[in-house]
Amino acid sequence: MLFTPHLFTGNRPFLERKPESAMKDLTLLAELFDPLIPCCVAQHKQRQQKKAMINLRQQGYRVALLFADYLLVQPGAPQQRVTTINNTIGIKALTTLGNQIMMLDSAQLKEKTFIEQLNTGTDDERYIELIRMMEQDTYRLQRAIATAA
Repeated sequence: MLFTPHLFTGNRPFLERKPESAMKDLTLLAELFDPLIPCCVAQHKQRQQKKAMINLRQQGYRVALLFADYLLVQPGAPQQRVTTINNTIGIKALTTLGNQIMMLDSAQLKEKTFIEQLNTGTDDERYIELIRMMEQDTYRLQRAIATAA
């Protein structure tokens, strides 16, 4: 299932709206994203937000605008590779730690603390908080994959 265009293609990312509106949007986001498939964060090129979102959706990704220049992206299927996101028109880069793509556990989208932690401060402070969450999730997800193998 893909996002309906009017939900997350507006001028205001869901994390910059009033808290009650942002919580409502977060509920929709949690319903539309698959809790079993990790997400990643991609930075779109300046003034190319809609182009990037359209191109990602055409490739089968689920997409939401987080804040400023950052998109939350989830593969449409577990086997879909996220490395192709970097080659998408309108995308500047995936968020990485060294050469490793940082992942966010999609189950966090259902937690109220996710929106509360990312709904305060400047865009830089939000990005830093998001990186902290992704660091913990990337490490945990890697351990789970290694244990399962």
